[in-house]
Amino acid sequence: MHEQTRSIPHNPLAGNPLRTHRDLQNAARDIFEPVLPFITPGRAGIRFDATGASYSNRGATMEAFARQFWSITPLIAGGGRFDHLDVIHEVLSNGVNPDHPEFWGDPTDIDQRIVEIGVLGACLLIAPESIYEPLPTKARADLERFMLKVNQCRVPENNWLYFRLLANLGLRHAGRPCDERQIAEDLARIDTMALGNGWLSDGLGRQCDWYVPWAMQYYGLVIARQAREINPEFCERAEKRARKFADHHQHWFASDGQGLPFGRSLTYKHAQASFWAAWAYSGQPQTPWGRVKGMLLRNLRWWSQQAIFNPAGLLVNGYAYPNTHMTEQYNAHGSPYWAGKAFLPLALSENHPFWTADEEPLPAPEQETVITQPEARMALRRDPDDGQVTAIVGQSHGRWLRHAGSKYAKLAYATRHGFCVPLSHDTIEFFAPDSTLALSEDGRGWRSRTDHDEIEMIDRRIVIRWHPWPDVTVTTWLAMTPPDYIRVHFIDTPRSLHAVDGGFAVPLAEETRPDPGNHTDTGEGHASVRGPINAAIIDLNGKRQGEIIKAAPNANLLYPRVLIPALQSHLNPGIHCLAAAVPMSNTARVEASHAARAEFDSIAAAEHAPAE
Repeated sequence: MHEQTRSIPHNPLAGNPLRTHRDLQNAARDIFEPVLPFITPGRAGIRFDATGASYSNRGATMEAFARQFWSITPLIAGGGRFDHLDVIHEVLSNGVNPDHPEFWGDPTDIDQRIVEIGVLGACLLIAPESIYEPLPTKARADLERFMLKVNQCRVPENNWLYFRLLANLGLRHAGRPCDERQIAEDLARIDTMALGNGWLSDGLGRQCDWYVPWAMQYYGLVIARQAREINPEFCERAEKRARKFADHHQHWFASDGQGLPFGRSLTYKHAQASFWAAWAYSGQPQTPWGRVKGMLLRNLRWWSQQAIFNPAGLLVNGYAYPNTHMTEQYNAHGSPYWAGKAFLPLALSENHPFWTADEEPLPAPEQETVITQPEARMALRRDPDDGQVTAIVGQSHGRWLRHAGSKYAKLAYATRHGFCVPLSHDTIEFFAPDSTLALSEDGRGWRSRTDHDEIEMIDRRIVIRWHPWPDVTVTTWLAMTPPDYIRVHFIDTPRSLHAVDGGFAVPLAEETRPDPGNHTDTGEGHASVRGPINAAIIDLNGKRQGEIIKAAPNANLLYPRVLIPALQSHLNPGIHCLAAAVPMSNTARVEASHAARAEFDSIAAAEHAPAE
C-alpha cells in the first residue's frame, strides 16, 4: 500500500509476527479484549457506536456479541487461554432469556438473528463442552428454544441455508433435539448450487464472490469434519469441491497476501482467509499444509498493516481504513467481527501438521500468464514484477445492494488500486469513475453499468451488453492482453452524451501544493499519473482528451484520496466505438502494447467498428 496509508494507528496486530499457533492465540485475545467495556448495561450484548443498519439495534447488539465466537471458539477448542468464559456464559444466557429486558427477540423471516444463530450453531459443533455444557439448566433450555426457531423462518436461497443447517447440526452435536428433515432438505438444496470445477454460487443466480470461499465452501468443510455422519456423501462432495476450488482461489491473492477487492461485504476484512482456515481445519489427507498456511497467514499479516481498528481497539467498518461509505445496508457496528472466521486453525493443536509446516509462497507468475475462471466469469493476472493481481469480471448484482455497480460491474479490479464507490452522481469528482465508462447527458448526472442484458465469456474475453438508458445500447468487450488489458465500448445512442472512460485510481501524494509525489501527464489520447503507485490509460482508436480526476475523498477502498487518469469525449447521436488500453503493471506508460492493439483490431473487425 502507498506510504500515506502505511501508518497503522491502533492496530493491535501490527507488532504480532502472525506466524505461529501462539501468535494467532495472542491475536485472537487482542482482538476480543477491547470489546469487554462495551457490553450493554443489561449484559446481554455488545454495542459500541450509535450507527444503524437495516435491522434493529437489538439485533445489532446480538450480532456484535455472537461474532466474537468466530475467533474465541477455536481459541478455546485448541486449548488456548481465555479468561472471560464466565462473561460469555452470562451474556449468552441473558440474550436468549425471553424474560430478560434485553432479550434478543425471536428470529422471524429473513432476519439478521438467523445469521447469528448460525454462529451459535457453529460454536456447538466445534466446542460444546466449553460454550454450551457449562450454561445453567434454564439457559441451555432457552438457547435450545431460541435456536430451534430458525426452523419456523423463511431464509434466502443462498448462503443463509447454512445458518439454519449450523443451528440444527450444532444442537444435534450437543445431544439436543433438532429438525432432521430440515437438515436433509438444506443439504440437498446447497448441492444444487454447485457450478462444477469446485465452484458453488451464492444462490442460484451464479453469484461468485467472496461468499463462495468464506461461506459456501467454509461451512461445508466444517460440517464435513464435525457432522460427517449426518450425510457422508454430501461431505465427500464438499471436500472434493474444496480441493478443486483451492487451485482457483489462490489466484485471488497477491504475493503479499492481499485479497482482491471485489464484491460485497468487504468490511469483513480478514474473512478473506477463511477458506484456507477451513481447509486446514477439515484435516483432509494430502493437504499441502505449507501452501495452505502461507495463504492464510500472508493475508492476516497484510491486514495487520492496515488502519482497521479505532483508538479503543475495536474493528471498524471500512476496508483498509475506517469508511462507512463503502459498506452495505446490512452492516452494523459489530459486523466486521465476521473476520474472526480466519482463526479456525486455532482449534488444531500446535503440533498439527498445519502449524509445523513451513509456509510456501505463491508460485512466481510469468508475464503472459492469464487465469480464466469461467464459473465466476473472471480472468485474472498476477504481475510478475510486484505480485499484484488484476481481474476483469463479467458479473453484476441485484439493485437491492448498496453500490452494487461499483462492487461487481467495474471494468476491472486490482489489489494495487482498490476501487471507488460514488459519493453522488452529480459531478464526475463525486462519481469517482475508476475502471468505469461514465455517461451523462448534461455533465452533471452520471451513469455507469449496474446490471446487464447479456454476458458472455470466451477464453480471455468478456462481452457485456447493457443499457444505461432504455434507448442507449452499450456492448463492452474486455480482454486480457498482458501487460495491458483493454476495454472496447460500442455505443448506439439517439442522445448526445458526455463520456468519461476511467482508468485505475492511485493515491494522491501528501500534501503540499504542487504535490511533489504525483506527476501527471495528459494529452491527446492518453492520461497518466506517476508516483509510488502508477496508472495510465491509452486511447486505441481515437484522440480523446486525457484528464486527471481528483476524486472526492473516501471514495476508494484502499486510499482516502485518489487521482484517476481518464479519457473524455462528447458523443453525438449515432454509433461510436471507444477503445482503451490500461497497463496492469505498476507503470505510467502511455504507449499501448502490441498485444493490446492487435486484440483491439480483432474485436473491431468482429463488431465492424466505426471510425471515431
